[in-house]
Amino acid sequence: MKTFPPKPGARYTIGHHTYEVVSIADDQISLCSLVNQYRRYLDHATFSTLEQRGEITLKQRAPVDYNMAANYLSLSEKDKKSYNTKLRYVCTALEKFGGRLPVKETKELIYVIRNETQDDTPPAYSTLARWVSIYLTNARNPLTLLRQKNRGQSKRVNQRAEELSKHYVETSYLTLERPSMKHSHELFKGHIAAENKTRFSEQLPTINPLSYSTFKRRIHKMDNSYKDTKRFGKKASRKLNKFGGHLYMSQNPFDTTFDSQVMDVMVVDSEGVAIGRPTLSAHLNPLTRRCCGWDISLGAPCAEKMMRATVRAIASNGKMSTITSDNGAEIFNIWAQSTFNLLGIKTDYVPIGDPDAKAHIERFFGTVNSSFCHNLPGTTKSSPTDRGDYPSEEKACLTIENLREIFKDWVDVYHDTWHSGIFTSPHLKHDSIVKEILPPEQPSEEELKTLCMSIWRVRITAGRVTKKGLFWTGPGLPEIARRLKKNEKAIVYFNPCDLGTVWVAHPNSPDEWHPAEGTRADYQQGLTLSDHDLILEALRSEKVTFNHDIASEKLYRLAEKIQNMRKKAGKKKSKKQKSDLDESAGHAAIEQPILVASVDITDLAEHQKTYVTYRQPADEDDKNGE
Repeated sequence: MKTFPPKPGARYTIGHHTYEVVSIADDQISLCSLVNQYRRYLDHATFSTLEQRGEITLKQRAPVDYNMAANYLSLSEKDKKSYNTKLRYVCTALEKFGGRLPVKETKELIYVIRNETQDDTPPAYSTLARWVSIYLTNARNPLTLLRQKNRGQSKRVNQRAEELSKHYVETSYLTLERPSMKHSHELFKGHIAAENKTRFSEQLPTINPLSYSTFKRRIHKMDNSYKDTKRFGKKASRKLNKFGGHLYMSQNPFDTTFDSQVMDVMVVDSEGVAIGRPTLSAHLNPLTRRCCGWDISLGAPCAEKMMRATVRAIASNGKMSTITSDNGAEIFNIWAQSTFNLLGIKTDYVPIGDPDAKAHIERFFGTVNSSFCHNLPGTTKSSPTDRGDYPSEEKACLTIENLREIFKDWVDVYHDTWHSGIFTSPHLKHDSIVKEILPPEQPSEEELKTLCMSIWRVRITAGRVTKKGLFWTGPGLPEIARRLKKNEKAIVYFNPCDLGTVWVAHPNSPDEWHPAEGTRADYQQGLTLSDHDLILEALRSEKVTFNHDIASEKLYRLAEKIQNMRKKAGKKKSKKQKSDLDESAGHAAIEQPILVASVDITDLAEHQKTYVTYRQPADEDDKNGE
């Protein structure tokens, strides 16, 4: 079985999972899973053994291996000029002499081309003859004239010094105490100096330690995810080296993402006493950003609140085919699963501890707090620092029913407000998708895509590259980002005929291509750059003609309603305070007898059980300042 040496950008199948080679440093091959972002570190010997056994199978070779056009695009401007000059020598010789190259005439031709191109290193007759032979042997493929990159040889180092340098990198630098490279190198040099004294007394050759620059270079070549795991821990390493934005976004305008969150506002009971912060359970369609269904109630999130929000969503927006949520108990339970099976609704769960997987609804909750809750009487703001000295409990005057009523009006305002993520309002976006059909994709040949490629130079942020409002992500991007210098940009190879996939490379290694898939695959696959520019222009012009007065008028009416509720609550509190004063005065004049009523213990237990069930849990963030 023919095998190929692993290169960055190549993809392999290991145990039914696809891994991409992220980096290769010395004897370590770093691989990252495309689905769950698991990391694997293998040495070359182990990798070769597993590949021979069939436990590791090549799924996709690196672009520079199967596509010679990638090698051409990876060349520097100087190398491209040299290649074009070489191609001119070959093509001119064949055009003038055919397959035979007379010595005298060929040398004269080389002299003429040298003067025309100002070539400082013209080829000899034998060199040109070899080029012509390679060109004709490969069916006149011009890319076969590309010079193979010489990787060079690493500096020979004493084996004992090599072992000690690796030892101090692992036992000193790659620890949770995170010492500096200089400190680890000093320990390494101290060990060499102590060992050299013993060697000198025993008349053995001494060992030359690695210089600090070589020691530092070895560490920089190591996989950044591996180093971060050793120095910062697994959780911090996943955060530093994460890639990917949102998970697959369904094009169905009825599918929803569900989540729950405590609102930043205090509500009161019928007597005007603050009873805590309510919980908002909501369904959001990621494609249109519409809040399809919601529920506001006191207490922690539960299956009943989730189901009420689901029923509201189905009644107002139609039955969704899939609900995406986290692994919370309110949706991950037998009752909810049985109900969804009866309704024919599928459930999809995002990875645990990955808030980016449901970023749209997280952003919606942020909008609810900043645009709605923080403007209400009794708001707790986002933190005690933001709240300052504002007395949330004293200012609270909205009951849970009042909050539901004005939230319903606010949702209408939100649906008619311009959304920067979709370049229109959620209502208009929903109506346009329901009425229209998405354009078909335009497949093309892989080789033609590569030959039509152009280059962008952009920065890498959070494992993604961004251009013209589009996002691409891949497992190799965090590694490239960590190796970039300050204000240095990565090379992005893209095909203007298809923006579904791009390839990203470091400026110092432009031939190491890392594929990055579009985060909006259904939109970006087959999308041309010109069409995308036209769409962006149309969306910008639509924003100019967008009627902002509708949302502004609704927001004005909502503010009036809140003000009226505030006044009514103020009058109610005044009457209650006056009645309390009259009652206290009556008690001072006449001593009232104490009546003891018989209480059934069973009823008392039921009452206590009900109270415990609906008791407001303590706020861990201390947003209420209690």
